[in-house]
Amino acid sequence: MPGRDPPAAAAPAGSRVITETTRVRPRARREAGSELSAYRRSMRSGERHYDILLKPQTADIEGHPVHGPVLRVMSVEATGSVGESGYPRYAGEGVEADIDPRTRTVEAVTVDGEELPYGWVALIADEKDLGAA
Repeated sequence: MPGRDPPAAAAPAGSRVITETTRVRPRARREAGSELSAYRRSMRSGERHYDILLKPQTADIEGHPVHGPVLRVMSVEATGSVGESGYPRYAGEGVEADIDPRTRTVEAVTVDGEELPYGWVALIADEKDLGAA
């Protein structure tokens, strides 16, 4: 008949076939909700300010990525909005960046209104990076 699901394959011996929707226990739902809430809070509670390093990325003879010297250091501040990538948006010094505050990763970036050239990377600066820059 049209609109009916095809018959299910026979289940292996000793297994159970669940034919109705399984309900999530209220406690499990609360725990999952609290984990999601903590994740959302961490996304909103990123630092107000980051320093972004702009570096070329090349490869060594074996093909491993090697970051070159710092070409530019840019300071960005939280705008309070969420970028296209779904991460908090930061802006400043001609840069707009979406940064994942949990992993401290630049997820999307434009510099002076343009995408980065091929082979360049934007990284969050650590204190040791700023001492060398």
